[in-house]
Amino acid sequence: MLHYLNLSSCQLGGSIPTSIGELRRLAVLDLSNNSLAGHLPITLGNLSQLITLRLMLNMISGYIPWQLGFLQNINDLEMDNNNLSGHIPSSFGNLTKLNMLSLSWNYISGHIPPVLSHIRGLQNLALHHNKLTGIIPSSFSNLTMLRGIYLNFNFLFGSIPGELGVLPHLLHLDISSNNLTGTIPSSIGNITSLSYLVLSSNKLTGSIPQEIGSLEQLAYLDVAHNVLMGVIPSNILNLTGLQTLMPEANSISGTILENVDQLFNLQVLNIHHN
Repeated sequence: MLHYLNLSSCQLGGSIPTSIGELRRLAVLDLSNNSLAGHLPITLGNLSQLITLRLMLNMISGYIPWQLGFLQNINDLEMDNNNLSGHIPSSFGNLTKLNMLSLSWNYISGHIPPVLSHIRGLQNLALHHNKLTGIIPSSFSNLTMLRGIYLNFNFLFGSIPGELGVLPHLLHLDISSNNLTGTIPSSIGNITSLSYLVLSSNKLTGSIPQEIGSLEQLAYLDVAHNVLMGVIPSNILNLTGLQTLMPEANSISGTILENVDQLFNLQVLNIHHN
């Protein structure tokens, strides 16, 4: 019985046949980087032994079948860079062994299902460049293994959940280019593993919290194009690993530039339109 099927980058066309569901012992299915079109067959849900499903970089359209929620052994589910639409199935909350979920660069709409917080081992969540609306679920605080959250370029609204501050392993947080409001929660300063923080192109108000100066691993900070006021906290100068600082297009003031030479790794500083 076939356990491993890798047909990536083979210039395949047409659609995925429904008979794929007969490969009941399949553990790895990689059809990425082809020209596959049509809809995802619901028979993919029959592949109960599947650990890896990689369908990115195709032209697959239509809804994501809820039957994929039967793939309870799956670790890696990547369907980015297609033409998928509809909602993220709530049945994905059953995929409790999932480490990677990538649905970016599609046309997926609706809310982010709070049941994704049941996937306690999830390490990377990539939902960027879609048409998602609603709020960022505060229950993401349960996903304590997360390394990366990428929700940028959607239509999310509401505030940034302060509960994200309890994620001890988070390296990358990009929630830019949404419609988020409210202030930057001071609890972000608790994510001491954070190296990449992008909050730009929202409608955030208030000031940059002083607690961000506690993020000693931070290399990239982008809060541009918001409605922020006040000053850049002086303890930002403690972030000696900072390479990019982008607070432009806000209403920020202050004299941090007098000591910016203390950031000896800084390569990009953009403060225009303040």
